[in-house]
Formats: sequence, C-alpha cells, structure tokens
Amino acid sequence: MLKYNKKTSYGFVLLTVLWLLAIISIIVSFFAKWTNESIEEAQKARDNTQGLIAMHSTQAIILYTLSTQQVNIAGITTSKNEISPPSFDDMLDIGRFNLNSTGTEIRLDDRTYQGKGNTYFSLQDKSGLYNLNIATIDNSESVRRPLLRILANFNIPAEHRSGLLDKLQDYTDMDDNHRINGAEKYHYRKKSLYPPPNRSLFHPMEIYNVMDWQYYKHLWQNNTWAQLTTTSFAGALNINAAPLFILKSLDEIDAETAEKIITLRQKSPFLSIDNLSTAIGINLSTGGLNDTRFRFYPSEFIRFSLWHKGGNFIRQIHLKITPNADKKQPWYIAYVNDIPMNDKYKKQTINLSQLSYLK
Repeated sequence: MLKYNKKTSYGFVLLTVLWLLAIISIIVSFFAKWTNESIEEAQKARDNTQGLIAMHSTQAIILYTLSTQQVNIAGITTSKNEISPPSFDDMLDIGRFNLNSTGTEIRLDDRTYQGKGNTYFSLQDKSGLYNLNIATIDNSESVRRPLLRILANFNIPAEHRSGLLDKLQDYTDMDDNHRINGAEKYHYRKKSLYPPPNRSLFHPMEIYNVMDWQYYKHLWQNNTWAQLTTTSFAGALNINAAPLFILKSLDEIDAETAEKIITLRQKSPFLSIDNLSTAIGINLSTGGLNDTRFRFYPSEFIRFSLWHKGGNFIRQIHLKITPNADKKQPWYIAYVNDIPMNDKYKKQTINLSQLSYLK
C-alpha cells in the first residue's frame, strides 16, 4: 500500500510550478518578440508610406521647377525672380541662351539632392549618356569606336566586341542581310529566340534581347547598362553631364583626363570645345563647323531619379521638357520604371536652400 509522502508531494508541486513558469516565460517572450516585430513592421510601413507621399511631393515640385525655371549651361536655375517658361530651342540662339552659371543651379549630371522630408532625387541630362540608336543607324568607325570602348571598359573580350555591334545593327536595321558576325531572323529562330524587330531601340535594356548580349551578366548588374546609355536623344554628347564611365570611352580622353573633366566642371561648366581643350591641355577641336560630337548645354530629355530613405527602390521618370507645347502640359513623360536601390545613389546629398518649397 502506497503511503502519502509529504516531501514527494511538495517536490512534484514545485516541479509543476517551475514548468508552468517556464512555459509562461516562453509565451511571454514570444508575445513580446511578436509585439516588437509587429511594432517595427508597422513603423516601417508608416515610414514607407510617408516616404512615398514625400516622393510624390518632391516629384511635383521638381516637375514644376523644370517647366518654369530658366535653363543655363550649368542646369536648372533656382532663383525665384527668374521664373518664366524656358525654351530649349532658344539654346541654339546663343544671344538668347544664358551661358552664365550662378553656381546655384540644379545640375543635370545625376548628382544627389535632398528633396521633401527624407527623399532624394537626381537629374540626368540624357545627352550626357551614350545614345545606342546612333550606333544602330551609323556604321562609321567614329560612331562604332566609342561603343567598342564602352564594351572594353566592361571587360568584354576584344574578339567579342565587334560581333556584338554587328548583331546590334542587324537587330535594328530594316533588311534581312546579316553582317559577318551579325544575326538575322533565321539565326534567332534556330535558338528559339524572339526575332529582331528591325527598328530603333525603345529602351536601353532592350539590347538584352539582342543575340549574345545577355551572356555578359556584368552589363546588367545594378542596372549599370541602363544608367549609362539612352535611346531618347540623338545628338551630340553633353560634356557637362556625361558620367565618368562615358568620358573614359571617348577617343581622345583617358581615365586621368576624364577625372580631371569631372573635377573642373564641378566648379564651373565648360562653355565650348575651345574652353574644354584649354582646360585639359588636349586639342579636341577639329576646326570645322561640322564638328557635332560634343555639346555643352542641356537637352530637353531628362532622367529624373527619385527615392526615399529606407526604401528599396529608385523610381526613374524619363521625360521630355516641352515648354512650347500648345495647350498641353510643359513636360511629356515617356515612361516610368522602378529599379533596385543602387549604392551609387547612397552618397552625400546637396541641400537646395534656394528652393524653399522643398523644406
């Protein structure tokens, strides 16, 4: 017959209590962790919503600024007493176009500015980027060389570069005759690829569909290719807005000279080919009136990048300023795309104290 053992009973009760306390402690810890995570998620959602609202406000302000402020050789002016609709056509008339820089412009070389709240933005004049469509319609060596050097700077083997250009030109030209290293519709069908559209490119990333280009993965990492090239502008390269990578791809300019150009134009934009040649100590002028390789004033084609602190994407608005459009808005948005956050844009920002309505 089992006898009642007081010590055993107390031990059992104590053990049970300890187990209950442990379970309650685990439940409380789990609940506290879940609560903290929920609060953090709610805070992130709140910050993200506020960031998106601030992005929309910044977008409206900068579009207004682009369409109302004067343009000079350095970029978009920010002085309130200069407000009047600018005309990019007037830039060709030097007598009417303002060559002087005040030093307070919003520059069009993709530098980062502070927007509303914790938002940031940058403006890139597309005439500072390499225009892929020039290479699709002009087979001359002077046009092919810069693109070949761009590919070289991406470390694409020399024996592959010419073939990539031939395939690009076959992809966009109107005939079915392939170049030596090119590819036409039947080559694509053999590889079960979509055939060439035989037209100009609509977007820089469309080149990914050109045969063999997709194999060079470093072109597409961090959206690098689309940040350096364009299909919108078909004119000369804007030296005052070209990225370092593009400057290094020019025939006469090496990496050291490209760095020098970037440093010098931070202080004051270049005014002419002679001004640039004197500054870098290299004669870039051909001496002819038909030298249309370079320009020094902005185009009407702009890439407007916009993001907010803590966000995981950058919104890029590709637009054309149209101040003289009859009974239409003074800008035309060609397309908008979101790209993953890029380390390039996580740099020191510039506060626009001149634009009080950004505060």
